[in-house]
Amino acid sequence: MSRKSLWLLTLLILTGTFLRLFKFDHTLLLESDQAMAFLLANRIINFGHILLVGPNTSFYGVNILPPTYYYIVTLIYFFWRSELGVSLAFTFIGIMSIPLIFLLAKEMALSAKTALIAAFFYTFSFTLIKYSRNIWEPHFVPFFVIIALYFAHKALNRKNFPLLLLSIFLFFISLMYVSSFLILPAFFFLTYSVLIKIDSDSTPPFLINFYIYILFFALFYFPNISFELTNNFPSLNPMRDFPVSESGNYLRNINTQFSVFLHSFLPINTGPVFATIIIFLLFITIPYLRKNLHLKWISYTLISAILLIGIYQRDAYPHRWSAIYPLFILLVSYFFSQFPKFVIFPFMFIFIYSNFNYYRFYISTNKSDEIKSSVEIAEFILKDSGGKSFSIFTDTPYNHTNYNTVYYVFLMEKLAGKPLYLLHPSGNWIDAGLNTNNRNIYLICEDYSINYFETLCQNKFIMEYNFGQPQETAFYIKKKTIYKFRGLGN
Repeated sequence: MSRKSLWLLTLLILTGTFLRLFKFDHTLLLESDQAMAFLLANRIINFGHILLVGPNTSFYGVNILPPTYYYIVTLIYFFWRSELGVSLAFTFIGIMSIPLIFLLAKEMALSAKTALIAAFFYTFSFTLIKYSRNIWEPHFVPFFVIIALYFAHKALNRKNFPLLLLSIFLFFISLMYVSSFLILPAFFFLTYSVLIKIDSDSTPPFLINFYIYILFFALFYFPNISFELTNNFPSLNPMRDFPVSESGNYLRNINTQFSVFLHSFLPINTGPVFATIIIFLLFITIPYLRKNLHLKWISYTLISAILLIGIYQRDAYPHRWSAIYPLFILLVSYFFSQFPKFVIFPFMFIFIYSNFNYYRFYISTNKSDEIKSSVEIAEFILKDSGGKSFSIFTDTPYNHTNYNTVYYVFLMEKLAGKPLYLLHPSGNWIDAGLNTNNRNIYLICEDYSINYFETLCQNKFIMEYNFGQPQETAFYIKKKTIYKFRGLGN
């Protein structure tokens, strides 16, 4: 690496560090997904909870994810008993991804210019900055995809079998979230190609590769398999309801999903036409990538991922593409490295400007006040109920499933130092059903305008569960009102 490249990379790492740590406490989240990870970590460490399945997905009821993510959070939480500390570990992973994607590009025989552009995109991407500031399983995925690809190409260049095993192991860690399944077939054929280069004379490389994947699958999915075997295969029935796109909606769904991904990379209003153009360019540029087979593999991987995600007929979210970001960045970086500086620099300016607008708004909202209000509510319910015979229902204008009760339960268990709430039979979420047989029932109305509390939140709850009027309105704090009802218990 030249001295100039080293200085530029160092500058990008320092900039990326600043962007990921500036006003860190303002953006720290303790929402349901974060709180559930901490609650399970606390139960595993202090109360011996045995977790056999991974996080829930929108394909609800199917235990498709191994518990890898929760055990990684538990390991960090064990050594650093702080939610802030665990979040900072994610930040460190995000910062380390900047030099790692540079090293991956070099290992793929790409130019220093391409590698620096890739590090630039990783540094200033608002989506990847946000991934580095809070814990959630999709946020871990890009790092493990990058490092798995790095060791796969290192194994290829050195013809080293242990490095290949390490690469596959790291990729299986990335299966903590469904987005990595989009590139699983392509990664399988990449490692198969590496095996051919390492040793093509002994046992057929395809069989060796296949057996390695079966071994790692058994290793990572042993808890899931155990759970399914001992609980009468609860994932089978929900599988029948897999949300498959209808034939007429398949192409439209691809365009919608990919448009959301592109907007998360370059947050300007490009529209669905732009997504169609990018997909078309992916197809027509493959023949011109013969000089670098690594780039050709990336192109095929992106195309296969796009085709696969089109099957899934649900709302489009950027995090469903978390495994794709590093690959897309590498391909776009190579594309721009072919142009002179007077073309590259204006695009870099547009990229920084568009992402910075989102970043500026993101850090201007102080989430720490929301955490404080949640702590106050948890303290009130714990004191008022004595930690006994209570049930909570949290309702918001956008979610009426009691999903948001998790962080109150986590905070109460942390304050009480003991489990207070039943878990779902799968053990990976609290039992979200309202137990009306408890003595104290608390309704928490979040994010409703005060004028609409009575009609939209409280009355709906009373009608659904056949309660009378609440005993009292406990208090109102930060767009959250707590009502107390008398349950059936004594």
